[in-house]
Amino acid sequence: VLKEFAAVSKTPEFLCLTKDQLVTLILSDDLNASEETVYNAVMTWINHDTRRRKREMRELMELVRFPFMDKLFFLKTVHSNEAICKCCQDIVTETLWYQAFPEEVRSPRTHPRRVSGLREAVVLIGGTGTRGNPTVYSDSITMTCTAEPSASSWVPLTRMRH
Repeated sequence: VLKEFAAVSKTPEFLCLTKDQLVTLILSDDLNASEETVYNAVMTWINHDTRRRKREMRELMELVRFPFMDKLFFLKTVHSNEAICKCCQDIVTETLWYQAFPEEVRSPRTHPRRVSGLREAVVLIGGTGTRGNPTVYSDSITMTCTAEPSASSWVPLTRMRH
């Protein structure tokens, strides 16, 4: 289900999930779907039984990672939805802030899902070191994606021009 969420979310069985089952799915870092797909699936689930499920909107929207949505989709679909803006104004504001200042906003929604392809990396640009007596200047740009880098974990990207 996590790997085929987009297809599963379009089935009649998806609409019969309990709220807890839906929460388990959309909470997962391993969910293989764009945030636009997650949002549309949650809205479809809510709208299938609006009278009963409308009260679940806030809890479910807290699990959608809006900052990773396409900006135009967010503005046209989410930001223009009165129900979302009414019950989730802080989430909408957080997303707008994230889009403008991504380094300044941290929340569970600003953590990418593993399958998004986004990862944190350390990039090292140039530097100096010593090999024996003389100082050695480096013009290389390298990166690593590991929390505990070793000599073999650094990947060369390019060299700087002089």
